[in-house]
Amino acid sequence: MGWRGGERKRLVFESEMVITLKWRGEEYFVLGDADKAVELYRGEIDPSEILLANEVFLDIQKGEKASHEVLREMVIKKRAKERGKASPDQRRQIRENVERIEINSIKKEAASYIAEQGYIKLPKKVRERLTSEKREKLLRFVEKYAVNPATKHPYPPKKVEEVFEDMSTKIKIDPLEEAQKQIPRVVDALSKRLPLKLEILTVQLTIPAQYSGKAYSELKKLGEITNTQWKNDGSLEAEIKIPGGQFVRLKRTLNDLSRGQVRSEIVGRESF
Repeated sequence: MGWRGGERKRLVFESEMVITLKWRGEEYFVLGDADKAVELYRGEIDPSEILLANEVFLDIQKGEKASHEVLREMVIKKRAKERGKASPDQRRQIRENVERIEINSIKKEAASYIAEQGYIKLPKKVRERLTSEKREKLLRFVEKYAVNPATKHPYPPKKVEEVFEDMSTKIKIDPLEEAQKQIPRVVDALSKRLPLKLEILTVQLTIPAQYSGKAYSELKKLGEITNTQWKNDGSLEAEIKIPGGQFVRLKRTLNDLSRGQVRSEIVGRESF
């Protein structure tokens, strides 16, 4: 499944997405529910579930539909492809089977095939909304994990946000692709203006007895506790893994809770 940007002239659909498949030199179109575009792109739903109608168009603006003969040929090709290396007899059997199917079932199968194999074209408003949501998710991820390679310190979130905004035209955000898969190219683009790397820190903590219980509850919210050792006096020694950009928050939270009596030391760094 693919996606291409831009706007086709005169397409003014507000809530429908257009899915296009080029087949034997012609473009064929189906209309789908744009709210299910992400699920379709990820293969989480059957292509037939996004169809608004089991109709295949040659020209949506004019309402010109593909001929029944073309749809049957499309279904024959689909089934032959699914069969793999079919013999002449098997191909003949596929054709005979398809020719016996009533046309509404043929329309549905052909439309689903286009939805599965074609290019998704989102309505402008939907594409802008999905892109904005994805940009926000990527920004928050970078803020959470980014550190300055030279100082090893996290950047202020405001600084990352400013650079992200300044480079918005140079950072290509795909509205459908998972955010996790886009992180490498987003970091690469940002690094041209703001040196950074993404890290997970391992922090060793020593927490006095009078604060250990409450501190432990806070630690579970802040990261992954990987090691704990409760002392006889009730104090706690622990190790926690946290995103690189969250070290300041961790220290601030524990210092506020313990009046500055928690000792913390970074004992490990993992870049990714």
